[in-house]
Amino acid sequence: MQNNKPLLLSFFIALFIITAITGCAKKDNDLAAGIVGLYHGSLNSDIIVTRIDDNTIAVTLDGYVTFASTHMTTATAFTLNNTSAVNGGIRYEYSGSGFYSGNNIVVNVHLKEVDISSGTTNTEDDYIWSGTK
Repeated sequence: MQNNKPLLLSFFIALFIITAITGCAKKDNDLAAGIVGLYHGSLNSDIIVTRIDDNTIAVTLDGYVTFASTHMTTATAFTLNNTSAVNGGIRYEYSGSGFYSGNNIVVNVHLKEVDISSGTTNTEDDYIWSGTK
């Protein structure tokens, strides 16, 4: 039994090193980590990005509209989830996409206003929000 101690000790040291290396490995699939933060835009308009999980963020445009389940398509690009709000017989439908690089973010929003009673589209417009951390 005395001769097996160095072999057993070597096995446990190797197991410890392998466990330490794999346990400390950086997660490469966390697309949402880098984008999270508060971005200040022109005209005092803020963009707030919060992390939901590795691939999902929430984007709030200065209290104007929140895209709660925005999907990160790459580490620097995202697709806004479709969301809507109703006010005074008009349904406001929002969609879009965006990207960020370094400390800058750009969010492209498509807004469609629909008359609820008639179902007709009143207007469709595109807006660009941008900001810097």
